[in-house]
Amino acid sequence: MMKAPLVLGLGLLAGAVAVAAQSTPSLDAVRSACRAELERHCNTDSATSDLRAAGRCLRENRRSLSRDCRSALQDLREARASGGGSPADRAVRQSAATTAEGRIVTYGDDPKQKLRYFPAAGGGAVLVVFVHGGGWAKGDMDSANGMKSATFNAAGFSFATVNYRLYPAAGVEQQAADVASAVAAALAASERDGHIPKTVVLMGHSAGAHLAALVALDDRYLAAAGVPSDRITGVSLLDGAGYDVPGQIASGGNAQLYRTIFGEDPKAWARLSPLTYAQGASDGPTFLIHHVASREASRRQSQGLADAITRAGGSAKVVAAEGKTHASINQEFGKSGDVVTGEVLAFVAGLAG
Repeated sequence: MMKAPLVLGLGLLAGAVAVAAQSTPSLDAVRSACRAELERHCNTDSATSDLRAAGRCLRENRRSLSRDCRSALQDLREARASGGGSPADRAVRQSAATTAEGRIVTYGDDPKQKLRYFPAAGGGAVLVVFVHGGGWAKGDMDSANGMKSATFNAAGFSFATVNYRLYPAAGVEQQAADVASAVAAALAASERDGHIPKTVVLMGHSAGAHLAALVALDDRYLAAAGVPSDRITGVSLLDGAGYDVPGQIASGGNAQLYRTIFGEDPKAWARLSPLTYAQGASDGPTFLIHHVASREASRRQSQGLADAITRAGGSAKVVAAEGKTHASINQEFGKSGDVVTGEVLAFVAGLAG
């Protein structure tokens, strides 16, 4: 039995990270000890990657937690309650927590216009900027991060996960402008650290894949944000189905969602479709496009975009992700042995030379 109720809020996890000694409780120790429980009971994007949601999920399932998981959580709770030793020790932990949780960078006045930046420990020759999904109307940079920041940092790459204004507060054009501004802000943050990324990869899942592709191909967004279009070296897309909005609506797949988000004007559908700008891809970034093998709409849209890019003289590869769902291709990114993770890491490393 636990000696006190389980407490696993965002502040507790972020504030209790420690690096001074192996026996000191840490966020990584809790994640490791409770990994099986998180995978068994919390099998959604939000519950496995957002700290508040993970805490709620574990609390709801506290009777089935393993002894190791309960012990790690109890150690963490007690360390937080006690303040954990000397002022110097607490300063070390605070610094570690800031690093582990990334650095918030704002790029506009709206509360949604911010990103979380995770610099690579040994320098920043590569920067990956990730755009979350959620049907253009929901989602969050932190809940979508999951293991991505740790995975890319471990590979020696800097990483940023971005928020953008959501529908109905913002339309798709404003969201794409936000993504471009976030790229500019992530580059500026990296440069303030003394890093000049030679390789910049724009990555997205679902609606975020659409926005990443749109910003990468329609260079007006990057230009407005003061970013030369050739700064984007690669684009990694995870199971998007909105690269050709008119085609998606005509196919009947999620047509009501697309009409809600993109409106009723076919000219706007074309203007906001990455496919429209593929003819200019000859000197653009290299694309790696993953789709869930069992999702026909995603397969069709992914192949259509890749074919248009290659016809224009650009470079694009499509990969079917076997055994994945629309959620799990994103949720499981960074898990040991995950095939999609390995393919994306190899793609980014190849771009870096």
